[in-house]
Amino acid sequence: MFLESLTPRIASIIIFVAIIAIIIWRDRENIERHSVLIVRRTRKGIEFIKKVANRHSKIWKIYSTIGVYLSLVITVVGFLFLGYNVLRSLVEAGIDPAIGLVLPTVSQTPSMAPGVFFIPFWYWIIGVATVMVIHEMMHGVVGANEGFKIKSVGWLLLVILPGAFVEPEGEEMLPEDKEDDGEQEDEEDDGTTNPWGDGPVMSKLRVLAAGSWSNLCFAVVVGLLIFAVAPTTTGQAELRGFYEHEGIRIAQVGNETPAMEQGLREDMIINNIGGKRVEHLMDFQEATQGLKANETITIAGRYNESEFEKNITMDVSPAENMTYDPAVLDKLFIKLERNFPGVYERYMSFQDLFLDDNPQTKIARWEWLQEQGVMEDRPEEEIRRLEEEHEPSGYIGISIAEERNVKERYATIEPVAVYILQLLMFLVIIHSGVAIANLLPMIPLDGGWMISEIINEYKPEWENLPKYISYVTLALFLLTLGLPILL
Repeated sequence: MFLESLTPRIASIIIFVAIIAIIIWRDRENIERHSVLIVRRTRKGIEFIKKVANRHSKIWKIYSTIGVYLSLVITVVGFLFLGYNVLRSLVEAGIDPAIGLVLPTVSQTPSMAPGVFFIPFWYWIIGVATVMVIHEMMHGVVGANEGFKIKSVGWLLLVILPGAFVEPEGEEMLPEDKEDDGEQEDEEDDGTTNPWGDGPVMSKLRVLAAGSWSNLCFAVVVGLLIFAVAPTTTGQAELRGFYEHEGIRIAQVGNETPAMEQGLREDMIINNIGGKRVEHLMDFQEATQGLKANETITIAGRYNESEFEKNITMDVSPAENMTYDPAVLDKLFIKLERNFPGVYERYMSFQDLFLDDNPQTKIARWEWLQEQGVMEDRPEEEIRRLEEEHEPSGYIGISIAEERNVKERYATIEPVAVYILQLLMFLVIIHSGVAIANLLPMIPLDGGWMISEIINEYKPEWENLPKYISYVTLALFLLTLGLPILL
């Protein structure tokens, strides 16, 4: 039964995990275990890092200096982004977390859950491996270029999460077994000391920024490559010149919709809407954008080798009948409004910074306020005003997909090319995501150490500030991830 369900993909994952387990077992004498952390140190690769650093030293200096300033901008923006999304979770109900973990799945297709993005196993492995190699190697290259001596390089495993490191001499980045000689250390590292601790502050900042900065540069280069071979002008990324587009296929027709009433059927191919040629998803979106209820358009195409043309009168979009889902602060301020009139309206001015600026949302919110029996006649007046100003958007009642065929000369290589294209897309996601997360102002992340170095250099009397910033950042991170799920 098990063998019958064993696909080549799952078999390859099992073989890969077995090989890694065998390697770890055979190398167990050189592996350190510290609770849930497994560490393997080595000096292999250090000479290569030095050779790379010694070439084009001035270029590395310029490259890493640019990285410092841009990384600090990302650090500040990342902190503000977390704060913004915590507030958004409190004023807007039903949103998904703005951040999430990227984890592997044995499935062939990616999927999402609140706070988690699952990607196929091999995409994840390749992504994590390239992130670690580029990130840590560039720490080492820039460190060597700045005059830091490297003690070791290696990999680590925190429960199931892999990682890598470059360790400078004279510093303890990770736990290290020590012989018990009966002596106590004068000072104990509290885990908040920058491992690149010696040297000018700018040199340390260059080293700290180098890893994430290089991951971002990699993501940009790969992103440009994707755009070169697979532009998104069709509404979705696809390999340039690989396909012949035949229009838009109707995937599903809703019951009791204008589409069903006028005879549109599944698998019909739409080529023309309102006199506009339709070949791609983007063409369809442009042709239907701005259509209003009760407006009539002509949809033409083919079905079973026959041409068709239908005049469709738009119905009112279901989005027009949306109901307002009150958020946490809505419920709080509506209670305050009953005792302190005018409080909720001032809250609404703040809430509008986060909500979508569309009439449907505003009308639904005033209707909810009307149900609460507050603000006297104001909700009724606002509903009437918004309805008079707003024309309901139109609704056809179909779901669609692109109808395209692979050109014959590309038929044999198209599956491999698509796999590589998808891999490149996930590399952009993983590299940029890890880089931005690692630049958050939270020790022991690189962004936190950078903030700590700057404060210690220019405002040493604020020595505890980096620690407090780290606590606030961690709290914002957990709230950004957890509040939408909890609420």
